[in-house]
Amino acid sequence: MKPIPFEINKEVSKADLDDLNHVNNLRYIDWVLEISELHWKTKTPESIRKQLGWVVLEQHIYYKHAAKLGDQLKLKTWIASSKGVKSERKTTIRNAENKLILEATTLWCFIDLETHKPARITEDVVEPYFEKDTK
Repeated sequence: MKPIPFEINKEVSKADLDDLNHVNNLRYIDWVLEISELHWKTKTPESIRKQLGWVVLEQHIYYKHAAKLGDQLKLKTWIASSKGVKSERKTTIRNAENKLILEATTLWCFIDLETHKPARITEDVVEPYFEKDTK
């Protein structure tokens, strides 16, 4: 199955900068989590979102280039894999010239929001994130 990417745009503001006038590392993490949540909310019915959700197990971020004030950024995310109770999500951030600013890999655990225990990822949860096989 081929993942369906999800994209949003950001413009770097003064509030995003650190003391070196680059985007602060914590802001990048916020953006990775923000696009992940937006993707979840956009693709998953509210009936599922009220019962089930995600927690981060681990996150790897690779900073490739600095983004600066006024830069127009394209954030893109997709589900790389899902099995059992875990899902791996990839995220990239590129500038207007398509230069790679950041790559992130996040391992998520699917949970029951009432019990806070892991929940198995079912086909109905995964289906909206992947192209259907036409064979």
